[in-house]
Amino acid sequence: MVDLPPLFTYSGALAAGLTESAIRHQVRQGRLIVVRHGVYCSRDVWERMGADQRLRHELEIRAVLMSLGGAWVSHYSGAALQQLPLPSGWDEVVTLTRPVRAAGRPSYPGVRFRTAAVPPAHRTTVFGLPVLTVARNVLDIARTDGVAAGLVVGDAALRRDLATPAQLAATVADLAGWPGVSAARLVAEHASGLRESPVESVSYAVFVRRGLALPECNAWLSAERRGGVRADFAWRRHRLLGEADGRVKYDDPWSTAETVLWKEKLRQERLEDLGFVVTRWTGAEIHRDPDAVVARLAERSRRAHEMYGVPMLVR
Repeated sequence: MVDLPPLFTYSGALAAGLTESAIRHQVRQGRLIVVRHGVYCSRDVWERMGADQRLRHELEIRAVLMSLGGAWVSHYSGAALQQLPLPSGWDEVVTLTRPVRAAGRPSYPGVRFRTAAVPPAHRTTVFGLPVLTVARNVLDIARTDGVAAGLVVGDAALRRDLATPAQLAATVADLAGWPGVSAARLVAEHASGLRESPVESVSYAVFVRRGLALPECNAWLSAERRGGVRADFAWRRHRLLGEADGRVKYDDPWSTAETVLWKEKLRQERLEDLGFVVTRWTGAEIHRDPDAVVARLAERSRRAHEMYGVPMLVR
């Protein structure tokens, strides 16, 4: 059996000793998988990669670069390589950025090209692949998909120490005048490692875009850590708290669903005993009907105003 790397080209297979007929025969038999035109891997490699979406996407990225080259992995493809969340879910299309638009309109199925400058400070490598930096990918996602998507990726990047606020600020300065840069500026300004879930990031994006007073995120309201209690969002001046209920909050392998929900009920009572009015919403609500969430915040803020005489958040 000819010894081949996990991913190889047609010419590489010939150089390793396979004949043209042998390559065609193994493809027909399903022992070789055509990842891209002229790029192959064994069925064993394909199936092992298929068990993990990120690994499969990495394999497809490598195949595209072997076929085309001259570009940097970017946007959601870059975020996938950098182990960041994907706000819109998995995109089977490989996204690449190159500084010069190709002549004509060549068609590359499964590949999305972006044309934009790629200064040296925006370049890095991941697993040996040319990739835009985390900060650049965060801001490019904001430019193309909006503030909420950019904050989901940016908050995760800061929380995991994959980027810094200074890097976001320096990178967004390089994008002056680019399409969508206003969204990128908002993400560079507001990204925070304090938020712990995509639902919290999307919620904060709504507050920013609606011009609400911005809350503290995951703020401790009594003694910190053991025995303390905190809220996802705290408007202390308005005696108002916000709780974004993502499913992750209820993922407790040591408790039944009923036990976890009971603990959450007790936690809300503790928050209310501290003199706050609590507002809750789900990820589905903040995505599909943010107006309803803002209206609920306004109603709860009115209640806090009546109870404690504090200013209203939304008039």
